[in-house]
This record gives sequence, structure tokens and C-alpha cells, in this order.
Amino acid sequence: NMQGTKTAGSSVTIKFKGTDIGIMEAGGQYSGQLRVIVDGVEQTKKLVLFGSNYNNLRLKYCFIPSLPYSEHTVTFILDSEMPDKSALQNKYPNDKIYQRNELYIGRILLNGELLDANK
Repeated sequence: NMQGTKTAGSSVTIKFKGTDIGIMEAGGQYSGQLRVIVDGVEQTKKLVLFGSNYNNLRLKYCFIPSLPYSEHTVTFILDSEMPDKSALQNKYPNDKIYQRNELYIGRILLNGELLDANK
């Protein structure tokens, strides 16, 4: 099962105890990029969910850099800024799908233990 959004600014927050976290996404022509906030600090590098050779759906795995072993709160936010899709837009100029900015998460990947985000 996948959960998705077409609304920039939509987010999912995960609390876990461990070192590594990422997502598995169904990437494609419509994919956007994610802003990531770790323990209240926005990361300077965004997770790009779009690949320059995508003209079909592909599973894409994205991880943030390893963290110290402890409890962490991570928020993934669909960014309003689009990744550069010009290579495919030039190849398929009449296809409006490349102007879409969407996110479809299939799995949360982590090295650690999932915690209750409401606590």
C-alpha cells in the first residue's frame, strides 16, 4: 500500500530510536523532492525523488545521512520547489506529467526501532 499527496507542504513525521532512516517511493515523471527536518533542524540537502531517466515508474530508495544512535524525530515534507526535469521535458515537450509535483511513499526504511510519534 502506498500513501501519497499532490499538495506541497504535506508531511509525514516518524519517531524512531536508531541510526538510519529513509523511504521507498514509486518515482516517476510526476515525482517531486522532499525537505527533511531531523530533530527540529532542517537539512540543507533535499531528497530528490525524480531521476533524469525516468519515463516510467520506478522504485526509488532515499536515505538521510546516518545519525548518532538515539531517539530521533524526522519529518519528510513534499517541497514546493520542483527538481530539474528539463532533460525529459525536452524529450517529451507535450507531456504535462513532468509539471506535476507528487509523492507516493511505499515504505519507511529504518535501522532501529519505530516509536510512537504521539509520545
